[in-house]
Amino acid sequence: MTMTFTDDPLQASSTIVRKSHLDELRSAAQALRGAAGLPIYTFAEAIVAQQTIIKAEHLNEIRAAMEAALRMLDLPIPPYAQPSLTPGVTAVAQPDIQELRNVVK
Repeated sequence: MTMTFTDDPLQASSTIVRKSHLDELRSAAQALRGAAGLPIYTFAEAIVAQQTIIKAEHLNEIRAAMEAALRMLDLPIPPYAQPSLTPGVTAVAQPDIQELRNVVK
């Protein structure tokens, strides 16, 4: 499975993480889950452009959705630069998004 993404690769010093980046990751997670024979993942919160603050919870959900599929496909779970994204504590950064993109490239 190969996915393409907007603003790829993200530039840590200049790319602003956008709604479209999370939408693409969510779509990639759903495609990966489909390939693994898993049901569609239900994300807890809709992402609304210019309203939703991108939070650790959003990436934790995408990680969970992808990791379940990777396990079903007998593929390794990638290491993360920030292995623990703590809601309300950990700031989401461009490398967090890029790492998830790399899972499905």
